[in-house]
Amino acid sequence: MYTSPYIGRTGIVDAVLRSKIPLITAGRLTDPIERRLVFTGPPGVGKTDLARALALVIAGHPLNVEFRMGTQVNVEVVRDWLRAAPYAPLFGDFFVKILDELDTVPTTAITELRQYLDDLPRRVVFFATSNKAAKELPEPLQTRFMVYKFQGVQTSQVAAFLATRYPDIPAAVLSDIAIQTGGNVRAALTDAASHRDVLRFQQLAA
Repeated sequence: MYTSPYIGRTGIVDAVLRSKIPLITAGRLTDPIERRLVFTGPPGVGKTDLARALALVIAGHPLNVEFRMGTQVNVEVVRDWLRAAPYAPLFGDFFVKILDELDTVPTTAITELRQYLDDLPRRVVFFATSNKAAKELPEPLQTRFMVYKFQGVQTSQVAAFLATRYPDIPAAVLSDIAIQTGGNVRAALTDAASHRDVLRFQQLAA
């Protein structure tokens, strides 16, 4: 059975989607919305990292994965996607697009993006992320994705996770870091890494 490297709700979403990947790659999910997924929730809980990890599994080759920030998706980008729709990938069977911060897509590109999503090529899987709730996305995009809601991680889980990564840092310190970062795993990892570097420097200087 698959064990996710992620914690909290992120780990659950990871396991659920990995169980669906064989259905996607076998072409058994015929409804395009099954290949249009948006991850919503607070920053720092692994939404983008998970999208990248799943994309590589589905695409089978890094060249088949395209990553863009929402602000980079203008009319011409979407039109290029539409023009490329008939073509199959050179490596593997699927292209995967990742659109980070879906809520920042320029208004001028939303109509074309909506058209692309409605006619999503059968060899394309589309991931999007947003720190906003689905109801806060541009109205034309709100109902065009399967929504996976992410949550902040409990501080006890964050502290336990940090302990596996930084066993040389006292548990009390890791607990303080987990509390101070409020469920933001990315921030907790960054703070723990900084604390580890300080500890190592102090040990060398002693």
